[in-house]
Amino acid sequence: MINELLQDTGIWVLISFILFVVLSYKKGKESILTSLDGKIDKIKTDLETAENLRVDAQEILAKYQRQQRDAGQEAKALVDSAQKQATLIKEKTELEFKDTLKNREAWLKQRVKRMEEDTIAEIQAQITDLATKATQEFLLAEIDQKTHDEMLETTIQSLSKSVH
Repeated sequence: MINELLQDTGIWVLISFILFVVLSYKKGKESILTSLDGKIDKIKTDLETAENLRVDAQEILAKYQRQQRDAGQEAKALVDSAQKQATLIKEKTELEFKDTLKNREAWLKQRVKRMEEDTIAEIQAQITDLATKATQEFLLAEIDQKTHDEMLETTIQSLSKSVH
């Protein structure tokens, strides 16, 4: 029976196949396991890289959100500052306008006062001129030559006494 089995080609094919599988397993096991380990390591590296990228993306997103929030606060602060400056400028301008108005009013009052004084002085000068002319005309009409000469002599004597 063993002899018959040894002459059967099917048995030899089966033995050859088993030997092929065993030898292939022993020789290919290392390369297959090495290849699988390399793929596993590559997948682990890819996963770690993806995780790092996700963390970095979250950090960048948080950074941009902070910057946006800070920019909003800064913009609000700028608007508030601009409003305060506008209010201060308005108040300053109003005060300057009031001061200018007061100065202008005081200047106009002084000018009116000077004009009044000038007008009064001019009227007084005209009154004096008129009074002098009237007195001169009255004296010319009422005083004769003799009285005139006596008055002239008296005036000259009083002037000479007051000078010496």
